[in-house]
Amino acid sequence: MRLITFLGTGNYAETRYTFNGQECQTRYVAAALATFLQADEITVLATEQAYTSHAQGLTEELERLQLPRPTIRRIPSGGNTDELWQQFGIISDAVTEGNVAQVSFDITHGFRAQPFFAAAVINYLRSTLDTVPAMQAFYGEWRKDEATSPIWDISTFIGLLNWSSSLQSFMKTGHGAGLATLAKQENATIQKAGQGERPRTLASLADSIRAFSDNISTVRVPQIITGKERGSASDVLAKIAQSKAEVRTHFMPLFPVLEQLQAKLQGIPADSLFSPQGHQAMLELAKLYVSYERYPEAAIVLREGWVSLYAETLGADEQQLKPDVRNNMESRWNAAEGKDSPERIADQIRNVRNDIQHGGFKEKDARNPANSLIRDLQILLDKFEAKLKA
Repeated sequence: MRLITFLGTGNYAETRYTFNGQECQTRYVAAALATFLQADEITVLATEQAYTSHAQGLTEELERLQLPRPTIRRIPSGGNTDELWQQFGIISDAVTEGNVAQVSFDITHGFRAQPFFAAAVINYLRSTLDTVPAMQAFYGEWRKDEATSPIWDISTFIGLLNWSSSLQSFMKTGHGAGLATLAKQENATIQKAGQGERPRTLASLADSIRAFSDNISTVRVPQIITGKERGSASDVLAKIAQSKAEVRTHFMPLFPVLEQLQAKLQGIPADSLFSPQGHQAMLELAKLYVSYERYPEAAIVLREGWVSLYAETLGADEQQLKPDVRNNMESRWNAAEGKDSPERIADQIRNVRNDIQHGGFKEKDARNPANSLIRDLQILLDKFEAKLKA
């Protein structure tokens, strides 16, 4: 385990630091933490002034306590943009060098923006590297007029960074695997701790979000819209309603997102793909894909939604989805909206969808820019919406 600590310039007085039932008498919180955490490596980040004031004293204290000799790295004070980026690079290197399995940050004596940059580095590394060390963060509260001074584990803020990244991925793109995994991990931690009333619905919510994400990624339109099983919009909404109270209690970062997700999914469940409600649901699902900037999927849903308007009867969905029935439906659509119609909607949708699916490899599509495809897709969505309202 590597301890990364910021060295300040203050006049540090001796105290008895405490943490999880352990005690250590010392001037330096870094020495106490290294003792409590049984650090194998110690990296000290110090400005020139901090180095002059305390580098020797800290080194001697670590030696007295039979702790590893520190690696001391000079760090600029952060008085301008160039120095701030230097800080960022130095902290980043301190975390990643040597492929260490665990890193603990001591931010007690961080100067100016140093603790902020430590948090920024953690978030950056977690977002850009395939593997990063397990990370913790600590703060020592020196109490001048008391015999002991506690050290606080503030690693919750690192967990908040995890939540932030996973929630952003899900809400912006529909990819919910990371969020579901994190929710299940947090639920397992709570269950293991066994303190207070344990959550009963969170694991089920996580499973539903994961299955819904998989259905979104594979464009399982019937399962999303008319399904009642795990992974359908209906199931996600039901699980949200069941788990809201527990989420507010145990997973507060997730709570505001549930209301946003409810709003996104509210118009998607329907009893049939071929009813007015089902047509509207397909429009809402296509819009959801556009909001995720997942245009190929939006084009697929738009095309199938338009075809579904030409169902001849209101039979059960299973009947309507049989190949011969669906083929007849497509024929009626092409006859009504194809090359002989004024707007040739069927041809427009086919061109957009095929251009995307073939990756621009068709000669006539090779120079069609992405922004044109996105614009054309939005125009066709607007026309579909107008048709439903007519």
